[in-house]
Amino acid sequence: MLAVHPVSAEKMQAVARDFQQGISPYNQDGLTDIQMFIGAQSALAKLRERDADLADFLQHLD
Repeated sequence: MLAVHPVSAEKMQAVARDFQQGISPYNQDGLTDIQMFIGAQSALAKLRERDADLADFLQHLD
């Protein structure tokens, strides 16, 4: 579920500039999906501790 796409030098410079100003790289286009995926996996792990069957079912809905 991870893809890598080349970006222009201008885009990379813009990301680096934003980062130096305290703006997370995850706020860039396409990278917010990574945060949502990590959050969903974390929630599933917590749910799995209480109800493994439900967690498995919900994971397959993705």
